[in-house]
Amino acid sequence: MNTKSFRFFVIFILIIFLAAVAYFVFGIFHTISANSTILHDRYSVLTSKIISLADETSPFSVPFSNQLEADLSENPYISCITLSDSNSAFFAWPADSSHFVINQSGNPEISVSTPTLKTFSDIIHTSYGDITVTAALNTILKSEFYTVCSRTFIIVLAGTVFDFLLLIYLALFTQSSAKEMNKTLEDIEEEINTIAGKSEPKETAQPKAAEPKPAEEKKTVEKEDDEQTDSSDPAGLFSEKSGFGWESYLEPRLDAELIRAASNEMDLSLFIINIQDIDKDSPVFNAVCETMLEFFQYKDMVFEYGESGFAGILVNTNIDGAMAASELLYTNLKDIFNEYECNASCGIGLTTRSLRLITGARLLNEAKKAAEKAMGEKTLPIVAFRVNHEKSKQYLAESAERFVG
Repeated sequence: MNTKSFRFFVIFILIIFLAAVAYFVFGIFHTISANSTILHDRYSVLTSKIISLADETSPFSVPFSNQLEADLSENPYISCITLSDSNSAFFAWPADSSHFVINQSGNPEISVSTPTLKTFSDIIHTSYGDITVTAALNTILKSEFYTVCSRTFIIVLAGTVFDFLLLIYLALFTQSSAKEMNKTLEDIEEEINTIAGKSEPKETAQPKAAEPKPAEEKKTVEKEDDEQTDSSDPAGLFSEKSGFGWESYLEPRLDAELIRAASNEMDLSLFIINIQDIDKDSPVFNAVCETMLEFFQYKDMVFEYGESGFAGILVNTNIDGAMAASELLYTNLKDIFNEYECNASCGIGLTTRSLRLITGARLLNEAKKAAEKAMGEKTLPIVAFRVNHEKSKQYLAESAERFVG
């Protein structure tokens, strides 16, 4: 998955989940608003029923309380209620409600501080005297709340399943696009080779056979070739002392990572760390190598550079991230030098691809210049190569002209 596909995927996920949150909030507030407009009518029905019961039996009797409790238990909108006369409260339902508080007179009264409840109070007239009816009604029922939650969950679940299917599609589409691109490149390369083979002139004269060399001269030449091979080709992929790649492998690996970063539209940072006055056989050098591995994470992305320096590659890291990371790396190296009481000094030079089509040699030259300048800094020996895009365009134009010419 490239950067564009990843951004599209993330934005799509955010839209779905924001839509689910918006639906949940809207559903709750819409239900509360709709119920609030009819709660007064429900309260009026409640007071009418209390008046009817009071006409049949005394509101202070047990049958009245039992009948009223039975009616209230069937009404889901009633959260709690109190009935009181001029002296005290004689009825409170339910007895274990958390919305009841005891006032100074020792009577229960309703105290509500939540938008899901709305309090009503009125005085009704009965044959047994005036009665104050105070009730707290639910603006949203549990069943209504669960309905909104379940619908929100369905939206989130459907969005998650769709995102999962989209992720699979993007992965398969990216793989197929990469295969088609590789196939196209192979076809172009084959066509170029065919054209080049047709354009080469055929040789009419056979080259003369080389005269055999004397045995002693042949041995001498073979010995010199072996010495040159041993001196130029490093043994193995990684150095035995540091465990990192050889300096001769840096530029080819950098070219490969630059191609990969350009195809995925990612940035790339190159670090060169110059370290002076350090022995490669000392414990402090081993500690520095461990720090380098922790910083760059992969040993095949770190290389020996110079006499005792290092070069490292960080992918998907821009200039600001590289600067912040280099300051942390410099602090860790200084802590190691202080811990081992070592007089070594270091400087860090870095540069980034910055969305340029650039070769590994040019990027390496930029980091090298930055590292050389960093060694002259006294306070914070970290220098970043700032890209001049106008000069980069000019360089590409000149390179294209030379290629065409």
